[in-house]
Amino acid sequence: MLIERLAEEREKSVSEVIRTLVNRSLDKIYEDTRLELERIDELVEEKRKELRELEETREHLHKVVEGEEEGGGLTTPCTAGRR
Repeated sequence: MLIERLAEEREKSVSEVIRTLVNRSLDKIYEDTRLELERIDELVEEKRKELRELEETREHLHKVVEGEEEGGGLTTPCTAGRR
């Protein structure tokens, strides 16, 4: 009944009114989805940056433990006092 009244007020057929309403709904869904995907892309990039930083830290710590960097090289508790 509401759609028929809209059709009369706008001098359109019922199918034209339905098509218009559906298209508006689809446009809204599309725009909401696009914005959500942009937000997800930003979050993914943020997490990639964090991962790169963690990988760099891990590599640095590995080098320190292995003694490849200045001040590096860890001693075990057994040998710490026997130098």
